[in-house]
Amino acid sequence: MSSSERRRLLGALAALPVLAACGFEPTLARGGAGAGLRGRIRADDPTDPDGFAFVERLEERLGRPQAAGYVLSYEIDVELDDLASVRGEGATRGNAVGRVDYALRPVGGGDPLHEGRAESFTGWSTTEEALPERFAREDARARLMRILADRIAIDLTATAQDWAGS
Repeated sequence: MSSSERRRLLGALAALPVLAACGFEPTLARGGAGAGLRGRIRADDPTDPDGFAFVERLEERLGRPQAAGYVLSYEIDVELDDLASVRGEGATRGNAVGRVDYALRPVGGGDPLHEGRAESFTGWSTTEEALPERFAREDARARLMRILADRIAIDLTATAQDWAGS
């Protein structure tokens, strides 16, 4: 271990008591607000490939709903466009920009406990062949759904202390 790595590690260890003194508490730690979310959030049923990829990743992050206390409704919007082109060859990169507006409600319905929007983008290389191009575009959309689901899972976990138990 180099001396700069050792100094960085010692600095991080020295900061732990300061974080504890200011009320810092890991949300996923035992007893933390986010720890009780696993298997408690049920996303609306997906209706298209984007929705299936999105819900699959949410369930990986938050657990498959078993005793759901909350319902997550969402609306996915994806825009595809050409990002780069070469004169004489056409587009060389495609871009997918995605947004998911979401609202978390108690299982019985009612006002949203938490609402938000996640946004991100991803890209793919284009080819002259139709089939590889299609696979690359579909893969980019699936990656985009994973990114958006990760962002929402992080947001729900980070804000759970504000709405969990409501």
